[in-house]
Amino acid sequence: MSSLLKNSFSTKRNEDKFVNLSDHCLTSQEKAVLNKGLSFCPARDPSPVDLVYDLHNFTRKVKLKEFFKSDDMTATSPSSSSILRVSSNKPGWTPSSGRNVHIDNFVSAAKAHLDKFIETSSKKISPSNISREETAAIKELRRNAGIVIRQADKGGAVTVLNTSDYIQEAESQLNNSKFYSKLSSNPCFEFQKELASIIENFSSDVANKVKYLIPNSPSPGTFYTIPKLHKVRKLVEKKLSSTSASLSCNDVNVSKPDLETIKLFDLAKSLSILPPGRPIVSCIGTLTEHLAGYIDRVLNPLLPTINSYVQDTTHFLRIFTGHHGCQCPVH
Repeated sequence: MSSLLKNSFSTKRNEDKFVNLSDHCLTSQEKAVLNKGLSFCPARDPSPVDLVYDLHNFTRKVKLKEFFKSDDMTATSPSSSSILRVSSNKPGWTPSSGRNVHIDNFVSAAKAHLDKFIETSSKKISPSNISREETAAIKELRRNAGIVIRQADKGGAVTVLNTSDYIQEAESQLNNSKFYSKLSSNPCFEFQKELASIIENFSSDVANKVKYLIPNSPSPGTFYTIPKLHKVRKLVEKKLSSTSASLSCNDVNVSKPDLETIKLFDLAKSLSILPPGRPIVSCIGTLTEHLAGYIDRVLNPLLPTINSYVQDTTHFLRIFTGHHGCQCPVH
């Protein structure tokens, strides 16, 4: 049985870069789009408005970095507090030119290069890397509320799931009272007040930096899951070993299946086996999003000084080999 699953898995991976565990019958164009992967970006003619807007935002960030650099000011000085108030009260405010000649020269050169690029690109049509049929397939997949498309936890395979199955897996995890509890209200604003009181105990220079990293309207984290396709093999083996009945998939007897026609995920689908989901919480827009980034930047230089510090797997193997004086087994 294990050899069957091994052969069927490798056959499937060679054919497609996606796994369809949904009830939706994919068209040839939808399959072609999914095989491109979730990182595929359809080519399109650049929008001059978007390009100018992006350049403006980038140069603004550069100017703000120079304006607020800690080398030229102290957080306790009156000028620093007034500068920070200007930044918080006027979100779109940009420091004026003339403060740094190098930044001014860069901005001028970037704008001139962009103007030339827009003028040149407007005279030619960019070749498309996707057909009209595939573009329509992308729109159809996006509009299909009955399916959810996620990247697998390991291996990166694109996975198509029924929306109902995806929600059921997420709810089954959230209903586990051992790890999660249901809240009667949004606690973000209570935590915001608590965090503000904690910051008051910091030194003035740290407090002035940290308090502007706290959003005015924080949102809760977003919970989602990604499928653990690498768990499917064991689930199928367990299912087949626990039943003595002859199961069928597309009129094929899978108690003694054909090695060339039965594939691992087709078999799992016929047995109503779904991969477990790996829970992930996106912290974008949350109360501690920017604060966590600041703390990470402060603590990172100190981590290598800790005796228990392990940088990555390669570092661990070097430590293991050095302590035991032997080579690690190769799997």
